[in-house]
Amino acid sequence: MLSIRKITEKYEKAHHRIQKGMYFSDFIETPNYKLCYSDTVLINDWNYVTFVNPLKSNIPLIINKIVTEFHNINREPTIYLTPSSSQEVEQHLLCNDKWKIKFIDSWLIFNQKKINKGNLDLDFVLVKNDSPTNIEMFINCFINCYGGPVSKDNPYGGLPGYFFTAFRNSFKNISMEKMFNLIGFFNNKCVGIGTIIVYKDYAGIYNMGTIPEMRNKGVCRAITYELIRYAKKRKVKNIFLLTEIDGGPEKVYTNLGFKRTFIGKGYIKNELGV
Repeated sequence: MLSIRKITEKYEKAHHRIQKGMYFSDFIETPNYKLCYSDTVLINDWNYVTFVNPLKSNIPLIINKIVTEFHNINREPTIYLTPSSSQEVEQHLLCNDKWKIKFIDSWLIFNQKKINKGNLDLDFVLVKNDSPTNIEMFINCFINCYGGPVSKDNPYGGLPGYFFTAFRNSFKNISMEKMFNLIGFFNNKCVGIGTIIVYKDYAGIYNMGTIPEMRNKGVCRAITYELIRYAKKRKVKNIFLLTEIDGGPEKVYTNLGFKRTFIGKGYIKNELGV
């Protein structure tokens, strides 16, 4: 049986590979850490260092090197810690008042053989790279899903426009054989969206959203059902997603058969000293 460290490494690596070409641009790998970054998306969630495993005596030196790497790419220094990184690194950051937790992800893994479709019948449009109209339709629904203020139930409200630029670019960067984008319609109105991307025996779910007036009515369940069905047809066994820890979305996905397997903590450096 795999240790939680090995499980974490496998899912993180799959997430990185899956998202290269959408929200991640590339990676810089060293013996002590892996820097994941985006040329388009500016926030810390897509610009961070992970797999941080230096010798204990070298931790201060490696962290200084990491900070320099971020300065070189004009991004805020961010260290993302999961069970795949050294516990001593987190202890070092906790003892340094210049580092603080900016965000915490819950990594949810689907642990059921199937998902209940629910009672809401939606019509679906599959978005491919040969349909600019449908791509823009997906993005407009994306905006409607995340256009409200940030709250516990809507942690991704007010999503910046560069996300939509990155999503458009993904149609040039990711094979349509691996990426499955759905728009859900109810009474001829776009009510929700979702993406699943396959890499080998892993599939990650992203871009899930429901317009505010249709939340808690089964839209998320209906779209998730279709995305998982897509992965199962391709014999994918490991289906996962990331969401804000302890928020409304995590409760929804837990009810759909996902289980929190580990968490990721994003530490940022306060370089202004305030």
